[in-house]
Amino acid sequence: MWNDRETDRDLIGHLNLARTIAALIREPSLSPLTIGVYGDWGAGKSSILRLVENELRGDQKTCCLLFNGWLFQGYEDTKSVLMQAIITELEKHQPTNEVLKKKAKELLKRVDWLKLARRGAGLAWTALTGTPDPLTIASIIERLKSFVEKPPEGISREQAEGVARAVQDSIKEVQPATVPEEISAFRKEFEELLETAKVDRLVVLVDDLDRCLPSTAIDTLEAIRLFFYVPGTVFVLAADEQMIAYAVRRHFPELPVSVGQTDYTRNYLEKLIQVPFRVPPLGKPETRAYVTLLLAEHALREKPESIEKLRELAQDTFARPWEGKRLDESAIKATLGSVPGELQSALLMADRISPALAEGLRGNPRQVKRFLNTLMVRLRVATAYGIADLIDPHALAKLMLLERFSEHVYTEIVGFMAKSEAGRVSELQAIELLATKEETGPRGPKGKTQTPGCPASWLDDEWLRAWTKIEPRLGELDLRPYVFVSREKTPGFTTEVLLGAALEKIAGRLASGQPLMRAALGEELKALNAGDAQKLFNHLADRSRQAPDWKTKPKELDGLYELCKHHPQLQQELVGVFESLPVRELGAWAATGMKAVLTDQTARDRFQRLMGQWQKQQENQILRKAVEQLGGI
Repeated sequence: MWNDRETDRDLIGHLNLARTIAALIREPSLSPLTIGVYGDWGAGKSSILRLVENELRGDQKTCCLLFNGWLFQGYEDTKSVLMQAIITELEKHQPTNEVLKKKAKELLKRVDWLKLARRGAGLAWTALTGTPDPLTIASIIERLKSFVEKPPEGISREQAEGVARAVQDSIKEVQPATVPEEISAFRKEFEELLETAKVDRLVVLVDDLDRCLPSTAIDTLEAIRLFFYVPGTVFVLAADEQMIAYAVRRHFPELPVSVGQTDYTRNYLEKLIQVPFRVPPLGKPETRAYVTLLLAEHALREKPESIEKLRELAQDTFARPWEGKRLDESAIKATLGSVPGELQSALLMADRISPALAEGLRGNPRQVKRFLNTLMVRLRVATAYGIADLIDPHALAKLMLLERFSEHVYTEIVGFMAKSEAGRVSELQAIELLATKEETGPRGPKGKTQTPGCPASWLDDEWLRAWTKIEPRLGELDLRPYVFVSREKTPGFTTEVLLGAALEKIAGRLASGQPLMRAALGEELKALNAGDAQKLFNHLADRSRQAPDWKTKPKELDGLYELCKHHPQLQQELVGVFESLPVRELGAWAATGMKAVLTDQTARDRFQRLMGQWQKQQENQILRKAVEQLGGI
């Protein structure tokens, strides 16, 4: 299994991108600077931030902070949290510097003033609209009085008084006349704090901005613009560009038509972010190398030094994909001296599934990792159920590709399998055979290929035809174990798919509601072995429990009666079915049908006790009277 979180180990060739960003950060002439790392969900943006952090580690003149606004969303004001986090990190940079501590403490008080004034007096301290609220200290104090006299709903008088005291205490320390003056004072003191901390550059890596609500994302961007855009600061923002654009549009819903939402959004982002980096998706060579490295991590988990050598080897593939270099057996042998046996299977699987993953998942590293994690989970499920020897990991991976990228065909194949004798799908055999031939047969009047046993729609599906050529072939395999470990996509699998064609036919006749049809099954039911009889019983019992109305007898119960006459070992389980039924909803039939069925004395005694309970209950008078009239079995 592979962790789905960000990592500082480069498996997808992003190290050079991180080094480029680090080089820009070190350029003194570029600060203040804001860098955008754009990419889709799962493209590797967070990992790039980690790699940048690693590149800057050890530089005494650089203070680097990783900030995730999403973690604080809904609990704290994002601007205040970002300010406090940066000031605290600068203080840690020179832990023995008393002057730095004092300046940090004073600046934190200013942050508290802004935060508390906003909460307690409704101070609009964001200048996003360009018209900040020009409240004076006197007006703030006046508002505090009204706040204490009439606290908002959910705030007690004591809490309101506490907020008012805190705001007034802060005002004693910091007394600007207006919000613009407060912002100006904060920026000035912040610059002084940077000088005192003796850092050439402050680097803030802002992650998961696209996970935040639009208001939180805008708050973070505005805090950067208003408070921290000073010499020596660099912000690196990792986000989905489209999500940030959406946040900007939500924040300005009523722009004049002459301005245009799209133009304003683009201009807003371009003014805030000077250098954009867009994380490219993985192509087929990179996807194959990535899958190989992930599988190698699993296969060689006891040999970390070998994994590191393979990771370094893969950098050539990531750096020059057009040269067609591969992380194949010959390259690995040249690097490690030999190809470990446990790695050979991983290389084979990477060769087989990587093209489909690259195309279907659009080169998204997180999606690739999740696909492989699902594969490993299903193999573990097979081990837990003791059927691992029935499942080829390569065949399971191939079937999962179909499940992931052509779900409707996967569903059709599961349906065909349910009706097959031994889990083998003849329709799948047919298309696998046809996929290897140049001619697919004569064309029908509508241009469809007419081939017995193979749906014509499959033959027109180019992706499916390519999928069938992936090894191994599945048409000759018993697919039931594979579908079993994947049963989150096949509800009802255990009661329908496992029967097979022969038992399903018998089950249909037993549940037909036709007495003559049930009676005609006598010899076939007698010939069933105990295992198949149990499967039939479980199937019919489950179907009977799903009946919408218990006033009348479900047809499946007549089938259970017939089955239990020929297999007395199941009669106690039949009584158990009745014990699980809702007494209040049962009709009189529940008491009258078992007398001719139960030949096992233990089962008869158990049902007699159940009838005694029915006779004593008062919630269903019809059932109680039926038991009284019957008298017993």
